[in-house]
Amino acid sequence: MGREKGPDRIFEMASFWKARALQTAVVMGVFDALADGPRTAVGLARRFKARARSLELLLNALVGMGLLVKRGGRFGNS
Repeated sequence: MGREKGPDRIFEMASFWKARALQTAVVMGVFDALADGPRTAVGLARRFKARARSLELLLNALVGMGLLVKRGGRFGNS
């Protein structure tokens, strides 16, 4: 990362973390796992052998980015 300060540094960090969240989801196969329909974070965590709370944080980040939707505790592709 560069040597920006203030708001520029924050924007730089945000774009990095968005890219990492997307990359992680792609590598894990999140979007493929949701191709057949919405699932809960717990259900996906079982599939990926991951911690449900950690995965839910990732899924919520993807919702915030507009890449997933969340309805009634279930996540789906947008």
